[in-house]
Amino acid sequence: MTSSPDSVAMKGESAPVPDQAPAEEQVAAPFRQSKICICVDVSGSTYGPALTAEIKAVKQVCSLIPRSMHENITIIPWNDASERPRPLSQIHTLESGGGTDPNVLLEDPLTMGNYTETDIISDTIVCGKCAVAMVGTRRIAHKETLVAALPLVSYSKNQDAWLQTVNIATSRRFHRSDLAQVFLSIIFTKIERLL
Repeated sequence: MTSSPDSVAMKGESAPVPDQAPAEEQVAAPFRQSKICICVDVSGSTYGPALTAEIKAVKQVCSLIPRSMHENITIIPWNDASERPRPLSQIHTLESGGGTDPNVLLEDPLTMGNYTETDIISDTIVCGKCAVAMVGTRRIAHKETLVAALPLVSYSKNQDAWLQTVNIATSRRFHRSDLAQVFLSIIFTKIERLL
């Protein structure tokens, strides 16, 4: 997307094209090629129908991603501790048990792999004011990067507010990418229908 010195000279100017993304956004990987970690609550309270619904939701969401990219998807089960990451093909091995502490995912760098470069999509935010602040700064307490704190509102009840939040949260990573917003919208719509 960068111009060669000759082409700049021919244009007679070096100003960026208005529709061009800033340099730091140009190097971001296309959304389809992103590595995705799906953190699944397997605490004791999910025993039975809840865990079954979670597994079904993960499978449906992943069906939106080309099979050739499934090797980029990692499942991380968590309860009051983060369990060993496993490939998507082992989603059927999840079992319920233990307490519930979503912070364990943020406190265990080994779980997330390349932790400082991991974008986090979370549906565990309960404080609206805190979540708005986090989406605005894209930082959370432990200084990891945040893609979205969702769903603060139900997508099916308030699509405009939902999409606006997603747009703000994803603008840094996926410049002008409608695919990212649509993908996230579908994820939470499917989950709402299952639960």
